[in-house]
Amino acid sequence: MLRSLSNRLIIAISAVVLLLGVLGALLVSRISGLGEITQAILRTNAHSAAAMSKMREAAQAYRLATHTRSRARIATHFVAAWQGFKDDSRGLHVAAERAQVEAAWKAFRHAPDTARLRSLDNALQDLRIVGRTAIAAREHHAIVAIKDLTIFASLGLGASLLVILILSVWMVRLILRPMRQLARGIHDLNPSGTHRELERYGLSEFDDLTREFNGLLRRLDKHERGNTDRLVYENAKIDALINSIDDGLVLLDRQDKILHVNFMAGMLLQTEPGELLGRNINDLNIATRFYMNLRNALVSLRREDQDEPQYSRNEFSLTIRGRLHSYILKTVPFRDKGRSIIGLIVVLQDVTELRHAEHQRTQLLATLSHELKTPLTSLSLSIGTLYETAQQDGYPHQVRQLLEVGKEEVGRLTMLVEDLLDVSRPDAIRTSIELKPLELCEFLRRQAHSFRLQADLQDVDLVVKCLPDVAVNADPVKLGWVFNNLLSNALRHTPLHGQIAVSVSTPNEEEILVEVADTGRGIPPEELPHIFDWFTQGAADRHGSAGMGLAIVREMVEAHGGRITVTSRVNEGTQFRITLPRRMTTGDLPLQPVVPLPARP
Repeated sequence: MLRSLSNRLIIAISAVVLLLGVLGALLVSRISGLGEITQAILRTNAHSAAAMSKMREAAQAYRLATHTRSRARIATHFVAAWQGFKDDSRGLHVAAERAQVEAAWKAFRHAPDTARLRSLDNALQDLRIVGRTAIAAREHHAIVAIKDLTIFASLGLGASLLVILILSVWMVRLILRPMRQLARGIHDLNPSGTHRELERYGLSEFDDLTREFNGLLRRLDKHERGNTDRLVYENAKIDALINSIDDGLVLLDRQDKILHVNFMAGMLLQTEPGELLGRNINDLNIATRFYMNLRNALVSLRREDQDEPQYSRNEFSLTIRGRLHSYILKTVPFRDKGRSIIGLIVVLQDVTELRHAEHQRTQLLATLSHELKTPLTSLSLSIGTLYETAQQDGYPHQVRQLLEVGKEEVGRLTMLVEDLLDVSRPDAIRTSIELKPLELCEFLRRQAHSFRLQADLQDVDLVVKCLPDVAVNADPVKLGWVFNNLLSNALRHTPLHGQIAVSVSTPNEEEILVEVADTGRGIPPEELPHIFDWFTQGAADRHGSAGMGLAIVREMVEAHGGRITVTSRVNEGTQFRITLPRRMTTGDLPLQPVVPLPARP
């Protein structure tokens, strides 16, 4: 029964109520006795006063009667004396009268009624004294009872307050002890350590709370062990994945202390990864070229921006086991949930095979270009001779027009071969740009004119819409190659009775927008993200295409300081948007080298 806090509270309150009840009963009993004493005193006083009043009335009546009889006798004597006073000798009568009066007074005083009246007065006096004595005794008894009641009430009240105080302190300690124990248990919770369960206190309510809290601790420990196991597993998995890659990886905090090093980075640093953890990357006593390049890159990065390290890229070569290896050193900041930088990721990527493939590709392009240049020269001379003969001998107009188109296409093919030679050399496209003032609308009309005959044969409507007097600084050969490629692709993928529209607009004062739109079969959504990649062929270009056209288009547009985007819907058409600066000088050209062409798979 006493294991419940509520029961203990009920018992304590009941004890206090019982104590107050007993004290109240005793006080009521004492107060009742005091009331009875007071009532007895009042009744005695009332009876005594009534008796004395009646006796006093009787005595007065009796005295009055006695005095009346005495006065009658005295009057008789006085009458007799008065009658004798009327005799001859006045002096004798006066003396005789006086003697009679004295005799009468003595007789009055010694009369039996007078003696009894005096005795009655004495009795009444004694009765008054007894009444006053009785009343005084009753009053004293009442005063004593009141004092006793006051003392009893004071002692009872003090005892009650003392008991209530003791019970209150006991109950407070009884309640606060398990609560403090629970508070200490909550304060001692450690997310990353073990937890000590609380002891049971002996109160059912707090025992229930303690049991639930201990259950929570057990679940927390179980969850913590599960999390620890999962973290160990995830760390092991991440370590295995990181160590399995061929790139070196070093993770640094904001103070350049090493947090993680994978196997490849440790091999390049010629140190066990475990020996590097916690050390400052700038204080390593390592004389490898990789470490020197890494430290120089970090120093340069800190010099450029002390607080906000950004992405950086540095390429260098190392000789490992007698073979020259090419590496790209990249630094990438990593951030917390609040996007604050908390460290730096250093990645050493081995691009040896990529550079080797690029070299082979460059050699292949150079060889193909040289091999194609000789037959193209012969073909150009032959078509030129036929064109001049047709002009002189009056060949039909259609034949002359076809020869003219063939001559232009051979010339364009020759320029393409030359471009391939340029592409085979690093920085070729950007360094070979020759800017000239160009009236864009007239330029686009000339480009579209070379495709007019083919468009008519396919019954495709080829239109050019542009504003007059739109000038741009551009390389007419490179820009012509861009639009020739786009129009050629549009004609190849636009069905009969379709439309190809070339339009020019000025969205703002600094840019010119050229759009080439067709109503062809469109580009599938999965191919759009890779449409400008090198050696990418669409589903409709599996044959007769090397997959370099749009990649070269993008390079040439970006070499002009512009950008190109594409949108397409299957069976509805494709739209290429080229944005060019209105005015551009050679100094505006991008200074960074073009990224070398990736190897063809």
